Amino acid sequence: ARSCAIDFERQVMVFGPCAGLPASAPFEPDPTLVVVKAWVRDQAIRMLVDSGAATSCLFEDGPKLWQYRRITERRGSTPHMGGNTDSSEAPLRALRIGPMEWKELTAMVLDNHRPERWDAVLGVGSLGLKCIHFDFERRILSLLKYRMQRIEASKKAD
Repeated sequence: ARSCAIDFERQVMVFGPCAGLPASAPFEPDPTLVVVKAWVRDQAIRMLVDSGAATSCLFEDGPKLWQYRRITERRGSTPHMGGNTDSSEAPLRALRIGPMEWKELTAMVLDNHRPERWDAVLGVGSLGLKCIHFDFERRILSLLKYRMQRIEASKKAD
């Protein structure tokens, strides 16, 4: 299949064409990874899309996206495939991907070094999505937030 969608509401993954979602952004032509251009406080960054991650991750030596942050005193260890990494919690403010924007998300700032191929990891589980669609042929990432549906439904009721 040249595309797939994860429907978080129904908890299913669908392979093949999917009806277009209202918000989309192009992703880079990489044969093994999905890296999307995003903006944090109007600073362009490259984010690796991790569909299984519950939290987005920044790197201590990456772009200083948290210069206005208040890192909590809460430090911990963030698990990943290679083991655990020391981390601290921080707000990620004004994240924008294509036409979609999040005012504030919680992110983990990892103490390890930033990979050369991207600036941060986008934890899809933290975005409050109803559905995410990957179109690998056209290299388009499409997103649908839960909140977007609720806002549209409440406007119709008025």
